[in-house]
Amino acid sequence: IGCKTIHMKWGRGKNIFNKKEDSKLVDYTINSLEEIKTIIEN
Repeated sequence: IGCKTIHMKWGRGKNIFNKKEDSKLVDYTINSLEEIKTIIEN
């Protein structure tokens, strides 16, 4: 349906995925909400 998935590494989210799994499960991994701006603009 054209949605983008984002995993935010904050709190418990810091330890959920490793780098190999991230690319399979989510489109983007971010550390702060400010990074969402660049994702939306592209």
